[in-house]
Amino acid sequence: MGASIIAISFNISAYAYHCDAQISNYSNSSWIFISGATQGDVYFESGVKCPYNGPCIIPPHTIVDIKYTTEEDDIQGFPVITDKNGVQKKLNYKADWPATACPEINFDGDPQSDSVGIDGPTDGSYEILKDTW
Repeated sequence: MGASIIAISFNISAYAYHCDAQISNYSNSSWIFISGATQGDVYFESGVKCPYNGPCIIPPHTIVDIKYTTEEDDIQGFPVITDKNGVQKKLNYKADWPATACPEINFDGDPQSDSVGIDGPTDGSYEILKDTW
């Protein structure tokens, strides 16, 4: 009787760690972030305690480390950012397979704002510069 070897491969997690970015709130007001992730997730790591994908209140003068994960090597989401007056703007981010860097962020139909900077200092990061939109 011969011995046979059967190799079985399991995908333990469809979600894999991908890259680090930040939300830097340099303003004097709190802002609310919801990641709107449709592929992968966004984890709020340090500076606040928030559920993954949000909503997450970013206090004034706080830097929050975030981690993007992939789903089947893709990253995509439609974040909503809300200022202290309840004014919201919708953005989008995406990195296609094979996602080799953090996703680039774009304003979704809204003109770019000088209140919130995107993709700085690295792709996938946000810089809150003013108290409101």
